[in-house]
Amino acid sequence: TAAKGLAELQEQNPGKISLVAFHKDFSTGMPDPMSIPETDEMASALGGFTGLPAFFWNMRKSSYTGGAQYANFYAESLAQEQSEYETYCGVNVTADLDENAGTVTVNVGITSNMPNVFRYLVILVEDGITGYEQMSNAQTNTEYVHNNVVRDLVTSVNGDKLNAGLPLTV
Repeated sequence: TAAKGLAELQEQNPGKISLVAFHKDFSTGMPDPMSIPETDEMASALGGFTGLPAFFWNMRKSSYTGGAQYANFYAESLAQEQSEYETYCGVNVTADLDENAGTVTVNVGITSNMPNVFRYLVILVEDGITGYEQMSNAQTNTEYVHNNVVRDLVTSVNGDKLNAGLPLTV
């Protein structure tokens, strides 16, 4: 599945890939209980999508059109993304959950070799949700385990600006 292929790629690239799974209510007559209103906002920000899964690197739709196997597709698409877009910043993000207070503290650090205005997204996800999955063969699986399910966007859909919106200095 797509989820399995991405999870494998994430394992092969520790600390470099964060997966998020937005759910959307389509007109199939079966509402998705994991859908949130921000899904439509995110779809609009990313240029729209008519079905899921939809695939994006760094808030850009992948232009990769290669292999049909998910594992190959994602690995080759990542290689293409890395070759087409120069890396000019380093990011360190930590998050601390205080379950008693019901709060999450997020710390973001960034270094760059060029002055620029950077944005960050904070997305809360949940793993291990057992529920319905529509499979490509028109069958359903009611015991599918969903991971990386987006529960809330803490920042705006387009991200919040770091450094009060001022370019970082080199």
